Amino acid sequence: MIIYFSVQNFRSLRDKITLDFRATPNSELAEYYIQEFPDLKLKLLKLAMIFGKNASGKTNILRALDFLRNSILQQDTDKSKPTGTEPFALDKDKNSVFDLKFVHEDIVYQYQLTLNQTIIVKEHLHYWPKGTKTRVFTRDLQKLLKEAEYKYNWSGSKANKTLIENLELTVPNQSVLASLKKYNYSGPMQQVFSWFQDTLAPIVEPNTSLIPWNLHNFLNSTESCEYKDFYVQQLQIADFIISNITVKKEEVALTDIPLNSALKYLINAIEKDNNKMPETVERIDILLSHKVADGEFILNLEEESAGTQRFFEFCGFLCWMQQTNKIIPIDEIERAMHEDLIEHFIASYLTYAKKSQLILTSHNSSILNMKDIIRRDTIWITDRLENGATELSRLTEYPIKKEHSIANLYRKGLIGGKPDIGSIGSDGSDES
Repeated sequence: MIIYFSVQNFRSLRDKITLDFRATPNSELAEYYIQEFPDLKLKLLKLAMIFGKNASGKTNILRALDFLRNSILQQDTDKSKPTGTEPFALDKDKNSVFDLKFVHEDIVYQYQLTLNQTIIVKEHLHYWPKGTKTRVFTRDLQKLLKEAEYKYNWSGSKANKTLIENLELTVPNQSVLASLKKYNYSGPMQQVFSWFQDTLAPIVEPNTSLIPWNLHNFLNSTESCEYKDFYVQQLQIADFIISNITVKKEEVALTDIPLNSALKYLINAIEKDNNKMPETVERIDILLSHKVADGEFILNLEEESAGTQRFFEFCGFLCWMQQTNKIIPIDEIERAMHEDLIEHFIASYLTYAKKSQLILTSHNSSILNMKDIIRRDTIWITDRLENGATELSRLTEYPIKKEHSIANLYRKGLIGGKPDIGSIGSDGSDES
């Protein structure tokens, strides 16, 4: 689980901002929201929701986390390629800085990366294996020598001289952790690499299609009957009149596929058949049975409403997070979903997930009025400053009383940016 994530000089995030998952001293909904690590003296939240107007920078926080993930997972030995960071438009000559602290298998890790558009300037990894901060490795560019200095201190590092020698051959624009793909190694660096690969999911954007992912993971396996029942249950609880899900597969001629779908099937088929042009492709249809008073009818998922399709996709996340711990960033949670569906999804997630985390962005202020399921320390507000940079603040930084309507304060611009203490104090306290 993430403890905090800080970033500076990335896209609109000009000044340092920090998204903090440490819970405030508040017992509200603690059994659903808080995962406690007694030995680490940590109480971490399972949810963070970032609200902000269009172009205020909320999506860039997710993009920054996604950039850090990709920097570690994507290996490229071409040292002439740029690092891919996108500094603030007026600070292109300055470094981008990322700082991520998280818990993995009850051990705290901290990974820090400083880079410009050409090379990595600093890369530090520390961990707390026995409660004491220990350096795993540091890599610092020596400006005069124009080369990096490496230091290692983890237990067993002296016995891994060959590994160390190989890691020190990492090209200047690549993370040391990315180099691990080439070596058979077990240790704290591999643990961190595995966390980025297996626990931190890529950003889910508004136009990201999750249907193929749902099929591959939950609806196309030997255990799919159990998963289908779960999907149906969730869809029914969400007030959809769906009684069954059927996955239908058949080989069809490519010419029989509608033009708007042909390219998708063609790409999948070519990839499976060693880049040969196929005559037929496998078409997979997801059919939903609807039971109503007058009888039963079946619709292809593609014929369902956009809201039904989106919630169907998110059912896969609920399955996923029951089985394993994941961190999922979702941009614009409200895309195609009514606030009642959003409320049901969040409530279901909080019920099923254990050590997973959701990071959501939204500009739908009605979500802020879901008092029965929302903790105030999970709410973050982005605001665009006069210089175009993003400012991030936590709702708990403002003197808001229980009787205040958070949504009303947000719509009036009284939270986000610099707080107007007087205005908050005199705002419609009678609204709830």
